[in-house]
Amino acid sequence: MRVLALFLILIMLILSGCVKLDVFPVTGIVGSLEASEQVVESYCQNKTFEEVYGIIASFKYQLELSNEIILPDVLFKRKYGDCEDFAIANAFVAKYYGYTPYIVYLIINGKILHYSTVIEMDGRYRLVEHEYISDWYSNIEDTEKIYNSIGYSAKIIKIKSLQKFLSDLEIR
Repeated sequence: MRVLALFLILIMLILSGCVKLDVFPVTGIVGSLEASEQVVESYCQNKTFEEVYGIIASFKYQLELSNEIILPDVLFKRKYGDCEDFAIANAFVAKYYGYTPYIVYLIINGKILHYSTVIEMDGRYRLVEHEYISDWYSNIEDTEKIYNSIGYSAKIIKIKSLQKFLSDLEIR
C-alpha cells in the first residue's frame, strides 16, 4: 500500500511539472538558521541520533505544492512538512551529532521529485528518509541503489552538502 501511495505521489508530481534540476524557484524561507540550530540543539540534548530521528519521523508528512522551504525551527513547532522540510531537519540533526550531512535530490526526467538526507561518518553512509533509515553502506554512489530498494525508481541522484544547499538558497 505504501509503495502504491509513493507511486501515485510521484505521478502527481511528474504531471504537475515539478521543479527542474537545480532551478528550485523558492517562494520563501520560513524560519531562521539561528533559531533552527537552537531548536535542534534543545531536541538533541541527552538523546541519540536515532531517538531524535524517531521524533522527526513521528511528524506528519503533508505534501505541499508551494515552494517554501521550512527550516527546522518551524517544522519542530508545527510538526508537519514535506520531503525537503524533513531532509533539512534530518541534516541539521546529523550535523549536531558530528555527521557530515548531504541533501539528496531524486531526479527523474530532469525534474526534482524528492529530497532526503544522506549522512556520512568515517567514510560510511546512511540514507535518511522521513520514515526510513538505511543500514550503513560504503559508497555514496550506492545511494541510487538504496532508493531503488525502497520502492523509488531513481534515475539520477544529485547530492549536495547541507552547507552548499543552504548557500544556493541564500540561507545564511
